[in-house]
Amino acid sequence: MLEDLNTQKETTELQLGRAEKLVNGLHEESIRWGIAIQDLEKQLLNLTGNVLLAAGYISYVGTFT
Repeated sequence: MLEDLNTQKETTELQLGRAEKLVNGLHEESIRWGIAIQDLEKQLLNLTGNVLLAAGYISYVGTFT
């Protein structure tokens, strides 16, 4: 009985440690995703101009072989 409880205690402590690592990793991932979202929002503002420039370049260069 006592051995079973000690085994359960060790297993629970191990699971708790793994869960803590997972939560910390997800928190860091959340920060990274937040930064990526801000960067993509900035790029979205320039999307129309970038597409216009790319289309103009392709039209200009397309006539040359």
